[in-house]
Amino acid sequence: MKQNTDCFCGIDFQSDYFSTVQYSLKDRAITLISIQPFPTGKRAGEWKTWRRELKNGKPRLSFFCPFIAGAIPAQYAIIKLVSVDADEPSVEDALKWELEQQVVGEPADFVFDAQEMTGVATGKTRTFLLVAYRRALVEQTAEMIRSAKFKPLAIGLDIFGLINVFEANYRERSAAPCLLIHCEEEMTKLVLSRSGEFLDFRCCDTGNYANDETAFSAAVAGEIDRFCSGRRPEAMYATGSWFQQVLRREAFFETVKGVELLNPFREIKCQVVIDEQQLKEYSTQLAVAVGLALQRASIAGEADSPASGKKPPERSA
Repeated sequence: MKQNTDCFCGIDFQSDYFSTVQYSLKDRAITLISIQPFPTGKRAGEWKTWRRELKNGKPRLSFFCPFIAGAIPAQYAIIKLVSVDADEPSVEDALKWELEQQVVGEPADFVFDAQEMTGVATGKTRTFLLVAYRRALVEQTAEMIRSAKFKPLAIGLDIFGLINVFEANYRERSAAPCLLIHCEEEMTKLVLSRSGEFLDFRCCDTGNYANDETAFSAAVAGEIDRFCSGRRPEAMYATGSWFQQVLRREAFFETVKGVELLNPFREIKCQVVIDEQQLKEYSTQLAVAVGLALQRASIAGEADSPASGKKPPERSA
């Protein structure tokens, strides 16, 4: 697809809203943002709801450029770190065989992507991040975006957008293991990352506690302890729509010591005319979309991109 624009959009679909941002290479800044809430539907019908709401929201997005990167929620993908011998003669075959052992159903129903993890390599082994997407979901997501008259550039995973936005805004902290905590009303995702590379991931159903900030905070704290057992990160950053309310943030930070609210605009400029307090509140719903837009801007070839330049697995659309 020939691109005649210097702008790239990222779109993040959640259970009760989708957020869209536009990043301009020329301005080196976020120039447009949109958050569209909608009634929560059953998880089994998420794509149908997203398709409808995206088409309904098209008038609000009429000033956005058409080139957009979307993401599949990580709970719908298979994500695995695999080590192979450094002298393995057919790395591709070895990786494909390993991941085929993880899928339920026919391997032909899945698409696979891989990225070598340079930060964990040894003299005897090479480590790869493998991701398997169900082919139907990739096609469904791309078609959903096209139905709203946008042009999908790629389909990735939401947690990789989260890693991208953290790397772009907290480079001085990225060399050490960091925990990214993404809390929504129904689900919490924990992502361990170092130097822009994925290390581990856990998805937790925390919907039963969403309306009780104390119980929710305690539940997530327990999940963090289990997830990080024996490998405590040096820093923890939280985002997601659950943190919009001040009382929720205060209860969480009181329970989970050492956590900071992730700021997707700490280093990345935002030119949208909005007051600082509102931007702080809305930013909890924008982090993933900002990360997806930054990744596409980086891939577009900007010499001094704000993103790390790493390219987590994704599918062309």
